[in-house]
Amino acid sequence: MFDPQTIPLLTLPSVAFDNRKALPTYAAIYFVLNAQGTVLYIGQTQCLFQRWQGHFFARFRAHHASRIAWLVMSDDTLLKPVEKACIAYFDPLCNTRKGRAPDELIQTTLRVRPEVFRKAQFYLHEDDSNINEFCAKQLEQYIEKRERRAPSPLVEQREPQAS
Repeated sequence: MFDPQTIPLLTLPSVAFDNRKALPTYAAIYFVLNAQGTVLYIGQTQCLFQRWQGHFFARFRAHHASRIAWLVMSDDTLLKPVEKACIAYFDPLCNTRKGRAPDELIQTTLRVRPEVFRKAQFYLHEDDSNINEFCAKQLEQYIEKRERRAPSPLVEQREPQAS
């Protein structure tokens, strides 16, 4: 069984997003990353170079894609299951998310020193978590703590219910 937690994202071979013509011709699982190392998209292909000659780039640019990393797959029958496992584990922003409305989450940028990011990513990985989950949980706990002192003046917006 393949475990996506074992993928060393930061040390996989990669090229700058704007240098896609330098991609190799391997069968691979590929990861589109932003400058902070966040996985934006995961895909699989029989030929990495060809796949990126006709890829839709605008959505990745909108999320500040900076690198394309890849995991060479010598057995192409593993491409789909490994891709599926990686998508489930990394939960990339640009992959389709079944059961989740696209506007259900708000994307933001968190600025931290690189060494803090690397250590947090390492320790959270050991704890079977990731930076997105950790930050979301911390924000929720902070809000709960504040609202125990005084209710929020903000009113949650809810969809009108059909009669």
